[in-house]
Amino acid sequence: MRVRVCVYLILFATLVLPSARAEVKTSAISDIKVFVFTAGPDEGELVNPQTVSRHKQAIESVEDLKKLLAKNVRVIEERDEADVTLEVLARGDVKPGTTTPSRDESKDGSDSVHISLMAGDYRAELAGYSPHAQIIGARRAPAKDVTRKIEAWIDSNHDKLIANRAKSDAAGSIKK
Repeated sequence: MRVRVCVYLILFATLVLPSARAEVKTSAISDIKVFVFTAGPDEGELVNPQTVSRHKQAIESVEDLKKLLAKNVRVIEERDEADVTLEVLARGDVKPGTTTPSRDESKDGSDSVHISLMAGDYRAELAGYSPHAQIIGARRAPAKDVTRKIEAWIDSNHDKLIANRAKSDAAGSIKK
């Protein structure tokens, strides 16, 4: 009887506890509010077909990022309430080290998405890339890559983001 109880305890410890730890890890960043957007051409601005195409690609990347991030963080629609703001700067074939779309179809370009991450006074640019040979899911691959980087950054800065929110909430209630 004792042997059976020990076996059940060992099974429980090896099967259930690791998944509980994984849930804690995922939920550790679930209270962070993220706003995702892309800036389009200004109203009344003259545009060309390439500008319109790049903006449509950026909007697709915004939607991809929202879906991917919503699995682990709170994606919100109000910029003022966000702990982290993400702006999609460019998507598509770009020269490495830039956010400028490439006209060169050589191997130098890579399908990518470039974003600006903002939290308070902090600003950083991140990029996600897809493998050159990837065919299936190639459009979303850069978004998946940059989402991993964003979530890792949020996880590393979680406590500071929560503290900044508390300061902002306190300052907002004093002004009212």
